[in-house]
Amino acid sequence: MHVFDSPATLNEEAYALYREGKDSAAALIWARAREAARTLGDTAAAFKAGFWEADARRKAGELRRARSLLFSLLADVPGDAPAHEHWHARMADLLIQMEVRPELARLQRQLSDLESLAIRHVHSPSDLHLQRGGISYCRGDWAVALTHFSRGWQTYVDGGWAKHEFSSSALLCCLRLNRREEAESWWKHLSVTDQDSWNKGEMLKSTSLWLALEAGSLDAAQNCVENGCGHPVGELRGRLFLRGDALDPIHDPSDLTHPANKFALFERKESVHVRYYQVLALVDYRLACLRFTVGMPAVDDLYYRQPDFIPPSLKISDSNKPRQQLRSFRFTWHLLWRLAKRLDALLECDWRTKETVSRWNRAKAIATACNAPLTPYT
Repeated sequence: MHVFDSPATLNEEAYALYREGKDSAAALIWARAREAARTLGDTAAAFKAGFWEADARRKAGELRRARSLLFSLLADVPGDAPAHEHWHARMADLLIQMEVRPELARLQRQLSDLESLAIRHVHSPSDLHLQRGGISYCRGDWAVALTHFSRGWQTYVDGGWAKHEFSSSALLCCLRLNRREEAESWWKHLSVTDQDSWNKGEMLKSTSLWLALEAGSLDAAQNCVENGCGHPVGELRGRLFLRGDALDPIHDPSDLTHPANKFALFERKESVHVRYYQVLALVDYRLACLRFTVGMPAVDDLYYRQPDFIPPSLKISDSNKPRQQLRSFRFTWHLLWRLAKRLDALLECDWRTKETVSRWNRAKAIATACNAPLTPYT
C-alpha cells in the first residue's frame, strides 16, 4: 500500500534545512509537503507549505520561481489560509518585486495595497517599516530609510519579519550617512538578535567588513578576511584593501595567483541590486589593479573615506600595462553605467549614477597623471 508523505513531517524536515541556510534543499521538501497536502485536500496546509517554498526560493536567489509560485498562491487564497503565511506571502511578493524590477510607481501601489491589508490582518507593526525602509534605501534616501528601520526594530513583535533585517539595514544606512558610532551600535544589536539564524551569521561577517573598510582599519579587515567576509563581494573588497601600500609583485591584484583574482568572477544573480553591487565591485577591482601598476597605495572605493593622493605625474616603466588596464576598466565601467542608469530611472533617483561617475573620475585622475588615454563616456 502506498504511504503518503506527511505534510507535518515534511514541514519539520524542510524548516530544519531552512534554519541551516540550505534554502534550495528546503524548497524541494516544501514542494513535496505542498503536493502531499493537496492530495489530502488540506488547502490550508498546502498554502502554508507553498509560502515557505516560495520564501526558501527567494532566499536561495530563485526570485522568478518564487514570484511565480506566490502569484499562483495569492491568485486563489483559500478561506482557511493561515493568517501568518497569507500576510507574509504579501510581504514576500513586494520584497521580490523590489529585487527583480523595482519600478517606483508599482512598488508604491503594492505598498499601499499592503497597508490596506494590514487594517484587517494581524501582523507585526515592524513589517510595514521594513517595506517602507527598503523602498527608501533603494532610492538612496538613507536618513528616511534609517528612521523606518529604527522604528521597525523598536516595534517588532514575535511573528514579524526577521528582526536581524532591521539592525543590519540600519547599520548600512548609518555607514552611508557617515555615522560610524551609530553603525557600531547597530552591529551590537545585530550580534544579539536571532541567535539561531544562519543568515544572521553571514550578515555579522559582512557588516563587520563594511565597518572595517569604512574605518580604514587594516587589522580589522585582516580579521574579517581570516574569518570570512559573508559573501563574494566582501571577500573581493577585503583582499583588495589588505594590500595597503605594498608594491612587491605578490600583492598585484591582477596576477592570476593573487587571492582577490578568484573572487573577481561572480555568478549572475536575478536580483538587480546584487548585480549592481557585483559590477561595482568589479569596477573597483579594475581601479585596484591600476593603482598597483602605477605605484599607488590601495584604498577602499566603497566608502572612500581616505581618498587617493595622486601626484601631478606618475612615471611608469611599462606604459602598456596601465593602458591595457584602463581599457579593461572602461569596458567594465560601461556595464555599470548602463545598470546604474536603468535602476535610477526605475526608482526615480540618481545616486547610483553619481556613484558610477565617481569611479570614472578616479580612473581619469590616475590616467591623466600617467599620461594614458581614457576615452570619455557618452
